[in-house]
Amino acid sequence: MAWWKSSISNWHRKLSTFLTLSRPEQTLLVKAWLFLPLIAAGLRLFGFRRCLRVMARLENGVAAHDAEEVPPNGPALRTARMVQLAARHGIVRPSCLERSLVLWWLLLQQKMAASLRIGTRRQKDRIEAHAWVEMAGCVLNDSQDVGRRFRAFSGLAEAMRRQRAGRKPA
Repeated sequence: MAWWKSSISNWHRKLSTFLTLSRPEQTLLVKAWLFLPLIAAGLRLFGFRRCLRVMARLENGVAAHDAEEVPPNGPALRTARMVQLAARHGIVRPSCLERSLVLWWLLLQQKMAASLRIGTRRQKDRIEAHAWVEMAGCVLNDSQDVGRRFRAFSGLAEAMRRQRAGRKPA
């Protein structure tokens, strides 16, 4: 019976924290909480390209060239924080790619130009991959030195623009 009381207390604490957030933060948190498992399932079922294609259809007419190139500001940092909270307290434990895709997409929805970065590094006898989001050269969802630790693919941003425009990647 103690686990039940502990569970109720835990959910009560989470609800209290949620209610202290501003309305825009609550909206972002709910969107991130909903999209993280959807993106996770989409990547597993359909792969990266198809997932991007579906996300492009959900852009509501927002094109990457319409997004503003601004340094990371309050709304961008708030969005990153809400995605981080949703990842920590959601129903799935999303990978860095899933978290970064959701953050990148939510920023684009707010007409903020952000770049999804995917990089690799060699660690002893294996290759590791990692994803993060940058805005005006600043990393939003990882440490600022992630670009030194992982070598980012250079043609990813252009391939994603072509994907959104409905053309095949080169």
